[in-house]
Amino acid sequence: MSGVDKVSVSVSVVLGSARFPLDVFLGFGRGARLPLGDADGERVIVCVGTLPIARGRLISVPEGRLTVKIEAILTDESVAPPLAA
Repeated sequence: MSGVDKVSVSVSVVLGSARFPLDVFLGFGRGARLPLGDADGERVIVCVGTLPIARGRLISVPEGRLTVKIEAILTDESVAPPLAA
């Protein structure tokens, strides 16, 4: 794979989303906490840049960290599914 092993990509994980009435949103300030649900087992979307490439779930590992278990690779024909279960 000439050169491919030297290329880096930025990967991000979209954890969730939430809806708030505008007046509640406008009341948020520094230190505000947005409830997104429990982390372990939460559905996520994996993106490279802004392109959704996979769907998965957050998994807790013994070291106290979170990892993403890939459940499906998104194809050109598929769209990122809603995060709500």
